[in-house]
Amino acid sequence: MRYTILFLIIAVVYFISCTDGHTIGSTELKISFITSQKHNTKDLASEYSINQLEWLILSDSGQIKNWEICGYIIPYIDLRKNYLIMSKYKILNLYQKSGCDECLGVPVGEAIFDKGNSDSNYYYFYRMPKIMLSQGVG
Repeated sequence: MRYTILFLIIAVVYFISCTDGHTIGSTELKISFITSQKHNTKDLASEYSINQLEWLILSDSGQIKNWEICGYIIPYIDLRKNYLIMSKYKILNLYQKSGCDECLGVPVGEAIFDKGNSDSNYYYFYRMPKIMLSQGVG
């Protein structure tokens, strides 16, 4: 009995250490880097700063216009085909977790960042599939 429990504990620890915890029960979404933009005095002074968030999804032209009013330079993409991610950090991977956010009714998204290679003077843009995700903390 003791050996069975010990074996199970070792197997679970091994499984957790050998797998990427982000991928268990999640689907990786293919995203494409588009560009980065250097912060300017207007966007840094804005009440709505990407520095207050880690990442967000821009899914319509109204959202893009609001961020441009705040001083951000947003690249053009065809929002009928893709959504645009604006991120404080470089993104290594984006996952769609199984299940839905109870408040928003959409799956939770989890971004894995490359914070060590990100420049705090820049913000980053990625093209993503037209999948609505809640932008939980990455």
